[in-house]
Amino acid sequence: MIKDLEKIIGEGFFGEKVNFIEMALIVSFYIMSAYIIFKFYGVVALITCYVTNYFTRKKVNNNGDEY
Repeated sequence: MIKDLEKIIGEGFFGEKVNFIEMALIVSFYIMSAYIIFKFYGVVALITCYVTNYFTRKKVNNNGDEY
């Protein structure tokens, strides 16, 4: 089964068969890059949330009345 997986993934990327170590490196690279991309979007979302809360709290005083 691993040999079949190596062949499918290897042919999908390079058009030729790659060994298990090369396949593992390729798959781990794609997983790491996806993690970095989603982590970056998470940081952007947190910053946006913080800025939105900051400006929303700034417009409302302690009694809940806008000024």
